[in-house]
Order: sequence, then C-alpha cells, then structure tokens
Amino acid sequence: MATFFKSSPILYGKSAERFDREADKNKSLQTPTLSEEENEELMRFLEKSKNFKF
Repeated sequence: MATFFKSSPILYGKSAERFDREADKNKSLQTPTLSEEENEELMRFLEKSKNFKF
C-alpha cells in the first residue's frame, strides 16, 4: 500500500527573500565542535549505553 507524504512547503515573495538572507548569514557562522575530552566522554557514554541491561 502506498503512503502519501506531504511535500515540503514552498516559500514565495518576502518569506523566500528573508529565508535566503538568513541562510546566507548563517552559512558563515562557525559550527560548534566538541573538544577532545568531550568527545571521549561521549564515546564512553555511548559504549555504556550499548551494554546497559534492562
């Protein structure tokens, strides 16, 4: 059985222009990254969660 999914909304006029301006402004922002210590802590957490017994 086929399932219908709504398509993404299409922006027109001022909404589209504002979206483009915001996207252009945001693409130049620095993307936050995890430090080495934070990354190691995250990996330990993920490993513990794999071994968790309910």
